[in-house]
Amino acid sequence: MAAEKQDIVLRVYMEHKENVWQAICVDLNIAAQGQTRQETEALIEEMVASYLAKVASLPAAERAQFLNRKAPLSVRLGWAIKFFVGSIVANRHINDRVSVVSHYHCPA
Repeated sequence: MAAEKQDIVLRVYMEHKENVWQAICVDLNIAAQGQTRQETEALIEEMVASYLAKVASLPAAERAQFLNRKAPLSVRLGWAIKFFVGSIVANRHINDRVSVVSHYHCPA
C-alpha cells in the first residue's frame, strides 16, 4: 500500500532591517534576503520548494531527517519574540517591519 502524503506546516518569518528584507523558514533552517518584501518572499518560497523537491527525491528512510531540520532554538525564539512584540505594538496587527509570510502547506 502506498504511503499517504500529508501536508506539513512551515513557518516563515520576515524582517526589514538595515534596508534589506530577511526571511527565514524556522522549520527547515532556510534563509533568504532581498531588497523588497516581494523579492524576498519569492526567494524564500523558491528555496523552500527546491529543498522540498530534493527531499522528495530521497529514499523514504532518509526524508525524515531532512524534514526535521529546525533552526536553532535561539533563532526560533528570537523570531517568535520579534513577531509577538511587533503584533502587540501594532495593535495586534503585524507591522511593516516584522511579519509572518504565511504558513506554507507543503507535501511531505
